Amino acid sequence: MITLAIIALTCAPLQDPKPNEVFASWKFRSEEVEAGEVKDLRGKNPLRLEGGARVSDSAGPGALMFSSGAHRAVIDAGVSSSALPKKVFSAETWVTIDKPLKWGAIITAMQDNGGFEKGWLL
Repeated sequence: MITLAIIALTCAPLQDPKPNEVFASWKFRSEEVEAGEVKDLRGKNPLRLEGGARVSDSAGPGALMFSSGAHRAVIDAGVSSSALPKKVFSAETWVTIDKPLKWGAIITAMQDNGGFEKGWLL
């Protein structure tokens, strides 16, 4: 099982981000989930829970829980690339991994078209 708490994805390196530099921020509490999506505190990019991924109120400020390779949380693929950082960004998370997977990832941005793949994963 993987427990994940993503705090924010920002476009500013190693400093407190300005409000307009924060791409998305989520709190993983049940009151923040509506119709299978965790509300974005910035109001633009909800996080869609798929395959049984769920939030848990029991882990301090809340957590995102995965216990299967089919569990995932996704920002809509329709997000315009113009909204994403071009040069630098930081992503913050607290993670507990109970069973590592060969190609498991904490945070990823990938394009996977069979033989053509690009992006990054952490």
